[in-house]
Amino acid sequence: MKTAWLGGIMAAICSLAFVPANDVAEAKTTAEDSLALYSKFDFIPGTEILYSNEFEQENLGEFPTGWNTTGSGEVVQFGADKRYGVKLLQNAQFLTDNVKEFSSDFTLEFDLFLDFTSNNAFFPVVSFGIVASGSVKPADRSLLNSYYQGSYWLTNLSAQLEGNSQLTLESFQNGSVFFHSGEKPYPKLENKLKQQVHVSVQVQKERIRLWLDENKVLDLPKALPANTKWNQLMFAVSESSYSDQEIGVYVSKIKIAKGVEDTRKKLLDEGKYSTNGILFDVNSAVIRPESYPILKEIAQAMLAKPETKFNIIGHTDSDGDEALNQKLSEQRAEAVKKALIERFKIDADRLNTAGKGETAPIAENSTREGKAKNRRVEFIKLP
Repeated sequence: MKTAWLGGIMAAICSLAFVPANDVAEAKTTAEDSLALYSKFDFIPGTEILYSNEFEQENLGEFPTGWNTTGSGEVVQFGADKRYGVKLLQNAQFLTDNVKEFSSDFTLEFDLFLDFTSNNAFFPVVSFGIVASGSVKPADRSLLNSYYQGSYWLTNLSAQLEGNSQLTLESFQNGSVFFHSGEKPYPKLENKLKQQVHVSVQVQKERIRLWLDENKVLDLPKALPANTKWNQLMFAVSESSYSDQEIGVYVSKIKIAKGVEDTRKKLLDEGKYSTNGILFDVNSAVIRPESYPILKEIAQAMLAKPETKFNIIGHTDSDGDEALNQKLSEQRAEAVKKALIERFKIDADRLNTAGKGETAPIAENSTREGKAKNRRVEFIKLP
């Protein structure tokens, strides 16, 4: 039956000893400290964006356009930065509005926010994964009632207290269990309640790697059925004794991409490298810590030819005021220069900066994916 995964997860949770909550202190670090925390983070996002959703064009209080669900959800603003995202209500599964195939090698990223406060009951399990819809269109509502008969994989996050948080990954092929990781303890999740968790996934045919923030929590070489045409992102939230007003599960900044470019070849041999992998806080030039691996690769390429100079150019999409976008693009280019100098010891006189705002798009600004492609940082080798 389609909810068999949910029953198995809840049974595992109920076997854990439950201890009442303590208030979780919110960790606060500077941007520089955050980059240092991610120094061992080695996730590299794909370069060809297939699906992107930051929910900023959606109507607040409504279900995301084109999505499907067995329950309910709504677009909201949440967190200290009032970012847009979707609140996923309990006892429901969710499909996005994606229509493209992901191929056998792709990356998935999104931000997860668990607004959980204990009343001495178990929190709901939060799941995400990828489905192969087969002959059914990936955004078709019928897939919600038939995905369990095909091929899919799910990561199930159980945030609990007193060190009892855990996760599992399970995959299915043609409706039969293909792989099950067993319960993996992950006590750090407890300390991320009411904070953003950045989820990063890399799929390479049968292999899957999963990071939660800077921590690689799974690296499974044979967890997925080979030659599967993955083409849909799925979320699910189990039922609990909490009401939807008492707790919240929020998802934002979804990005799926394929292909990883050779940074050194693009930058040094071809003389130009463009990336969407350097991420910034909303309407800000503060570099997000998950950008560390891309910055490191760029710095290593630059260090390989210490006599070469580069121009760093920031770009934005066309949303908002043109003058503000121009200023923001300049500030972001300067922030990247500063990070390369201070964190990776690139000589300052090798780096120039500029911003082009929204004036040099490489894709249509009329689609979410196009806007995501246009928000980029470009590196050009100078003669």
